[in-house]
Amino acid sequence: MLMIQVALTLLPAGVLVVLAAVLWVSVHRVPEETVEIVVSAGEEQRVLGPGTHVLSPTGVQTYRIDPEAMVYEAPSGSLPVPNELRDEVSRVVNEEL
Repeated sequence: MLMIQVALTLLPAGVLVVLAAVLWVSVHRVPEETVEIVVSAGEEQRVLGPGTHVLSPTGVQTYRIDPEAMVYEAPSGSLPVPNELRDEVSRVVNEEL
């Protein structure tokens, strides 16, 4: 009976620790004057401007964009920013100035 009480007391604390860990790895900070692209499953998803963002803790990578050349550096080399995201990159860069 005592073991059940101890387990029921520790269970909420364990759940809170797990939730805090998931939140910790989900928070991504983009430095000032930087623009990044979010890539999930090899597909470019969206553009991140400076600030704090919450992303999926698994399967997501972010890469810094060179807004003048409209490319980003991935492990496989320099890749062009997709046409559908170029306006968003320009908007984020112009908002910074």
